[in-house]
Amino acid sequence: MTAQEVLVRVLEAGGKVIPDPDRPRLLVPPALKPLVLEHREVLRQMLRARRDPGAAYRQALWHLWTLPPDAPRSAYDQALAEVLLQEAMLPPLEAQATHREEARKFHRQTGRCPFCQEEGELHLPDEKEDAK
Repeated sequence: MTAQEVLVRVLEAGGKVIPDPDRPRLLVPPALKPLVLEHREVLRQMLRARRDPGAAYRQALWHLWTLPPDAPRSAYDQALAEVLLQEAMLPPLEAQATHREEARKFHRQTGRCPFCQEEGELHLPDEKEDAK
């Protein structure tokens, strides 16, 4: 398992990134600590390499959305790990607003929904539905 795959598992299991500019940290669910320890140094490097989380999050979203359909599974896993990491580095409302803005921009520029990759309608819930 790669460090990116470990990061995805940690974040999906409720782990959190503490985006402290001086010392970013990863809060890890206890069951995953042994797995994180195996990849400790690479995970630290991934967290330290982030300077502009907003720009990095936008870039990560576009990278994921523009992967070719025949890309290997590992490319999708790595792209998703980067999206999750960058999303975790932002305040939740900022991440949500950025995600919506970039989805709309992607749809305008490509004519495709970034989520299903089909041409036509953008499958983005209304703001009112997000508040529920």
